[in-house]
Amino acid sequence: MVKYRIIYIIALSAAVVFAAAYESKLTLVLLVTVLLLPVASFLILLMERLALSFEVTPKSIFTTKLRNFSVTVTIRNRFIFPVSPMKLTGVFQDTDGNLITDKLMIISVMPFSKTEFLFNGFLKYRGEYLLGITGAEIYDFLGLFGMKIKFEPVCCTVVAPRRLTIGRNNALCTDDNDSLRTRSTIFENDTFSAVREYADGDSLRRVHWKLSAKMDKLMVKQSDLNLSSSIALLIDTSTRNFGTTEGECEVDAVLEASLAVARKVIGDGSSATCVYCENEENAVTITAETAEDFEYLYYTFSILPVIERKEGASALLRGAEEVFYNNELVFIIAPELSASELKAMLSEGLSRSKSIRVFLTSGTPDEEFLSVVNGDNRVSVAEIDPENIALSLENALLD
Repeated sequence: MVKYRIIYIIALSAAVVFAAAYESKLTLVLLVTVLLLPVASFLILLMERLALSFEVTPKSIFTTKLRNFSVTVTIRNRFIFPVSPMKLTGVFQDTDGNLITDKLMIISVMPFSKTEFLFNGFLKYRGEYLLGITGAEIYDFLGLFGMKIKFEPVCCTVVAPRRLTIGRNNALCTDDNDSLRTRSTIFENDTFSAVREYADGDSLRRVHWKLSAKMDKLMVKQSDLNLSSSIALLIDTSTRNFGTTEGECEVDAVLEASLAVARKVIGDGSSATCVYCENEENAVTITAETAEDFEYLYYTFSILPVIERKEGASALLRGAEEVFYNNELVFIIAPELSASELKAMLSEGLSRSKSIRVFLTSGTPDEEFLSVVNGDNRVSVAEIDPENIALSLENALLD
């Protein structure tokens, strides 16, 4: 644009000199023409802006990581002049699974026509993304003026974690009172056989509202499935590698492993109480015992942010100690866990747990950590390979 402005200034100077040196109608017309061209060019630019429309389709996408999907950008020109050149910037996925945050396109659109761009690819990591046009800039035909058009990405894309299945046949939970356990699946637990007082982590869908009103306290329906054993999952989504692809991979592995364990437990006829952090401050507790509960958990885990590691799993435990007091089998799934953290957790919040299984997705535990594990017969530890989570879980659970 600077180059064209310099050229115009030179042309204008020449027209002024000719008009002054040769006092004729021709030089005067030339001067007026040079003076009016930028005005005409700017007015046409304004009309082009009004005639342009932008569209990104679809408006929303829910997909699974590593699965291909498409986003289409359509630019329409309803003006009699072509729009050229136009510079577009946007956020899109590519065929290698990467997110391109500064995709640049130089395009032109003919009169009364449209130009389409199709972006086909996938994303490697789960999460919530805004894809589409982030900005556009059009220029007049002389190249003297530019007009920026700002946009917000208009395609809300949720990339969900993979649905992994643990192929182990026997149940993760055992119940001393086996007569209370039914063989119903996660799709067959609509009846209830008892009620009890509401406890933290219980689903509000289980509240017996009529009885609660009579007793002036919340009472929960307890089905045969509810009377069976349950587990607690401590899910740490914080990492020292915050802001890097390595950190994304570690946390994705944590969430996929957690969902696989919860899915297995629910399918076995038990319930899984999940404790995780939805931001840097608040610990959230969800008890999943039905297919509907699992789907809610699945969507929630799709959009959980990766958190910068500060206190890690120990902070989560302090925020929901009552959950772990009431569960004999506890899973701790985290990118990493230090020996001092584990030792403190075993002596405090997990003192009543009879079995504690630690799954780590980042690296191999050091000797100090292993000595803490070996010093407590309740604890076992396993490494989860982010590239083969299901097999890692099966091997760990079969040990």
